[in-house]
Amino acid sequence: MSNPTNVSTTPGNGLAQLFEVLQGQAGDRGVRELLDGVHAALSARLEEQAAFREQQAKLQAELDEAKRTATEQQGLLERLRQENVRLTAERDQYLRSLYALLPKEQFITTDEELAAAMREGGVSFDEIRKMLEEVQRA
Repeated sequence: MSNPTNVSTTPGNGLAQLFEVLQGQAGDRGVRELLDGVHAALSARLEEQAAFREQQAKLQAELDEAKRTATEQQGLLERLRQENVRLTAERDQYLRSLYALLPKEQFITTDEELAAAMREGGVSFDEIRKMLEEVQRA
């Protein structure tokens, strides 16, 4: 049998107080069995508390890791937002530059419109070609 005097008792614990009261009457067999039962209950409770503390420590470690990960992800998100702003500004600048390089006026004419202009205005094909070349150079 185990020795009930080796049990560490917590003040304010009802089982611990009962254990102390019964310890003084340990000579009686019924009291001795009761003491062994109290000792077993206290030991089981201590084991449960140790398991609980261990689980609590593991969960706290997981929580701390999750907080670190969340902080890292928030930092990454902020960097990506800044990169997005920078790339959007760069894209907009490229678009403005592209539009600045495109000719300001473009005109498209069909064959029928060209033929009608030649008939009505008395302009020859060579003259129209020269005008088009000048527009392209400008």
